[in-house]
Amino acid sequence: MARSKHNSFWFYLLFVLIGYVLGLFLAETLGSLEGFKWLAFGADFKLGPLDLDLGFIAFTIGLRFRITIGSIIGLIISLLIHRFI
Repeated sequence: MARSKHNSFWFYLLFVLIGYVLGLFLAETLGSLEGFKWLAFGADFKLGPLDLDLGFIAFTIGLRFRITIGSIIGLIISLLIHRFI
């Protein structure tokens, strides 16, 4: 039996990413206001930069992941929305 479009891994991942990005956006924008500073509380995780020079082409790769209270709230809301769709 084929899975529906709403139960696929990619649809689930899309919801998680949208929730994370919107939550992080709200944390960054509302975090400057006095009553919402707690939304921007969090930590950064970084990897890199990793340099790869092959002579004719060079790459610099890095990864940064920021977790805030706002991004966690966004993730939870997106997962709840996904569950009821």
